[in-house]
Amino acid sequence: MGVELVGFGPSVDLHIEPGGSFDGLCDTIARLPPGAPEEEERLIAARISCRRGEEHGGDECLLCPRDRGWRAGPGLSEVTIRCAWTPDTPVGDRMTRALVTVPPALDARQAERVMRDHCIRHLLVTDGLELCGVLCRCDLHPPPLPGERVRDRMTSALYVVGSDATFAEATAAMERLEIGCLPVVQDGTAIGILTRGDLLRAGVPARLLGGRPCVICGSHHGVRPDPQSGLDQCLDCLDLVDVSCDPRGYGEGD
Repeated sequence: MGVELVGFGPSVDLHIEPGGSFDGLCDTIARLPPGAPEEEERLIAARISCRRGEEHGGDECLLCPRDRGWRAGPGLSEVTIRCAWTPDTPVGDRMTRALVTVPPALDARQAERVMRDHCIRHLLVTDGLELCGVLCRCDLHPPPLPGERVRDRMTSALYVVGSDATFAEATAAMERLEIGCLPVVQDGTAIGILTRGDLLRAGVPARLLGGRPCVICGSHHGVRPDPQSGLDQCLDCLDLVDVSCDPRGYGEGD
């Protein structure tokens, strides 16, 4: 097993030049409590779960430098907040903090069920506090055989970043290393995960992240050649795994 820290400074193992520039915008849906006030006060009343930490009130969005406005809806009890992201944004502001981990000895088919239950595409594999691998949906193709363990399918050669790494670094790393996620570590312990889907939803152009699009749906998640046609298709279009996710694209993604 090898773990390489991606970044710029003298303490990193693997130096990656920054990716292209972009100005990204993304929408976050917030819920309103029962009996929410009139529209001009709805943002302050809203409860928002963004990737910058725990759930917070909308008044914090008004003070955030990334705030680009808000609107009522799409649901009657929801508001939509628009956030701006740039190449200098730290990955810690966008990473998924609620980690789902599995041990290397877990049955691989059970790990697949964990992915379905949590509507995610990547699992961090940990042995105690030690990060020892990453398991993604692609690793479970073809479907695991009875008796196969997570350790038999996981990727153990890992590239990781610190929470202060930038979007530009993470984007370049995913493109040049041809990977779909980067575990985020602090003092050797995983504290989050940043995926290609996180960056796409923050407005990073798909062309900067590498990877081939699915010829059927255009997705960049889990794309591989169809064994019969040879055309690039994602796992969903190949119908290998039936994953039912929130259509607004919340969750860890790919």
